[in-house]
Amino acid sequence: MNPEKRIVTQWLNTHGFFTVSDINAGRNRVIDSIAIRRSEKGDIVWHVEVAASISQATPTKQQVEELEKRFHEPVVEKTMQRKVRELLGKDLPYQNVLVTTARGVRLKEIEIVKFDEVLVDTVKKLDRQNYGDPVTRSLQLVKFLMLSNPKTLAKMLVTDFFTLRKSRRFVRAIESLNPKKVVKKLALPKEKTLDLFFKK
Repeated sequence: MNPEKRIVTQWLNTHGFFTVSDINAGRNRVIDSIAIRRSEKGDIVWHVEVAASISQATPTKQQVEELEKRFHEPVVEKTMQRKVRELLGKDLPYQNVLVTTARGVRLKEIEIVKFDEVLVDTVKKLDRQNYGDPVTRSLQLVKFLMLSNPKTLAKMLVTDFFTLRKSRRFVRAIESLNPKKVVKKLALPKEKTLDLFFKK
């Protein structure tokens, strides 16, 4: 399982889903994951596919068509129905979910979830226990040794980590935060203390 899929699996698990991954549907189609959350109110079933890239580019028409095939090809839909029946002992409708870094993508009957939001949510929920999975352990190290260390984080932000354009977007994102919440979080004595932080 590649790192992107492992992160999505971790995210699903923290939200109460159990997952079955890498299901061979035949005809060169492999379902990334079936995610199931059991509850007294009714079981929830997702067909989850992951398409992540650091380029975050807008997909071409051909790429969009390929993404839709990952969900809607007859062999995939039949395999999903069969596996749901095997796992739950009954037929249930399921939701199609694409976790992706692609910008502006819209797919027929497919819910889009941003990979960066999944990543942030996963990192936020990590604690200090000893994780055996190398991907989860790597995220844990980044969280507690880099993101949680003010000096290290500051060094990142003053290097070439951000382009000029992204640096400006970062400042705007900080400015858009509720100042009162930021003051409370940082335990600053007065709201005006933020003036230096927001100074242009």
